[in-house]
Amino acid sequence: MNWHGFPVCGFSDAEQHFFATHLALVSNENTWCYERFFEAISALNYIPEIIMGDGDTMISAAAKNVWMLIKRAMCYAHVKMNLKKKLQPKVMDPVRETISKDVALLQLASSTAEFVNENLLQRKRKMGRPKLASRALSFS
Repeated sequence: MNWHGFPVCGFSDAEQHFFATHLALVSNENTWCYERFFEAISALNYIPEIIMGDGDTMISAAAKNVWMLIKRAMCYAHVKMNLKKKLQPKVMDPVRETISKDVALLQLASSTAEFVNENLLQRKRKMGRPKLASRALSFS
């Protein structure tokens, strides 16, 4: 996240409210600068489990260099924005719609199995096969 062009770090609560806790004045937004930012946070004896952002590869690389076991997540708003941008000129409307719906389902799922089951359930309902759909639901 950026505020007036400067990287910001913070926390989100259960109701998805963001609380900024760190602001970095950097000369550049590259891996080296992000590493210094993350090292300053690490010096406070804080090791995050997950880092979320816009998918910037330099943030990902810096986070892995500082916290080797960190998981990287991407903000859903950025996923939607990037997906729309990438699919718009290249993909036909029905395919674009299917991909967008799958990504929307994926962001709601708490596991790969949950996503696969929900996706299968929705496709069977769409095909007009409610018995198969209810059977798929009972296995999840």
